[in-house]
Amino acid sequence: MKVAIFAILLLALFVPLAAQATVYDLGADWSNDHNPFGAWTLMKSPTEPFTINQPNYMQDGTGMHAWADQPYALLAHVPFWTRMEVPSDQFDLWDIELHGAEYDRTGTNQTSAVWTSPETGTAVISGATWEVRALYRTMAWELRKNGVALTGGTLYGNGGQMHDAPFNLNSGWGGAGVLTQAVVPGDTIEMVFTTITDGGNVGDALGLKLTIATSTISTSPAGWLNAGWNYFSIPDQPLDPSIPAVFGGQEVQNRLYQWDGVNKNMILYPGDITHLTVGQGYLLRLDGDMTVSYAGTPNTADFGIPIPEEGWTWIGQPFDYDTLISTCRVRNNATGVTRTAAGDVAAIDPWLNWNTVWWDSAIDSWKLAGLSSCDDYYFRPWRGYLVWANARSLTLIVPKQ
Repeated sequence: MKVAIFAILLLALFVPLAAQATVYDLGADWSNDHNPFGAWTLMKSPTEPFTINQPNYMQDGTGMHAWADQPYALLAHVPFWTRMEVPSDQFDLWDIELHGAEYDRTGTNQTSAVWTSPETGTAVISGATWEVRALYRTMAWELRKNGVALTGGTLYGNGGQMHDAPFNLNSGWGGAGVLTQAVVPGDTIEMVFTTITDGGNVGDALGLKLTIATSTISTSPAGWLNAGWNYFSIPDQPLDPSIPAVFGGQEVQNRLYQWDGVNKNMILYPGDITHLTVGQGYLLRLDGDMTVSYAGTPNTADFGIPIPEEGWTWIGQPFDYDTLISTCRVRNNATGVTRTAAGDVAAIDPWLNWNTVWWDSAIDSWKLAGLSSCDDYYFRPWRGYLVWANARSLTLIVPKQ
């Protein structure tokens, strides 16, 4: 078996195109027309969202938009939230400026931004808040998940934490670890600002950056990685692509192989391989069955797998769902021409052999996945494939669902 596998390992260099995280940025996602907007809701109190966007909040003709019950300087002009459209010494472009709520004005001393998760996975929270001026008005901030405090801190209004030295969220009393949270649809992450001075009646303006990047938990199907040899791949871009992180500490030293297309030989973990890449195929030798689970971000666009040389290349399904092979395309980067799978097969000079090879570790047998007269007609998540190229400088394009 080992001899058979290594006889076929004549593969070429692989260069992946990385998937992108789903990023929710309060400033970038901002709307002056709707609240909620996207996954975000701006709250003027613990129970009420803002419903009015003031088109000329400062009443000076500048056209500054702000979410507030009334324009400046009427009684209910705070709390307010606005996005900065012009950078300054206290704000970068699209930073948020807000002012704390005050009991005497609107009956509360809290205002917040709420993110509601649209998906199941892992949310990584980042950002900072800072003083805009030094008026010695104390404001507290707190980050909550489903109403339960995760971390927080205090800004004392003494000029000690301005734009150039802000209060980073990872420096809150809860520590940096709480900024990574498992979420399901409907879970909320809330950034709450509380006015402290004068019993909650004298608030202040603050700056804010707030971003939440989400990922999913990818788990190999039961029985997918078996004792013996396995050709496999990973379907989502790991948050931490290092091999110990992806395998969760499971032992794969001297068992994990990749083809080095430059030197035309096999390379081995540890030493030669440091991380796993979406779209790349790997060879793994196991003494027993294994399940792999890691936090990653799904690819959300058509995925291109470069095939730079003639001959064999290891590839992997770059999505967490099945893709019908007949829907894939191949681009010749030298000519700029793209062919459908059917068009390439029908050409007098087909660039690819569309009958790809995969190893069924459950029965220790090679099988074909392709367009016709094959064992399978789909690229499957977690499976590695061998594809033969008749030309160099190609890109196999696997379409998104």
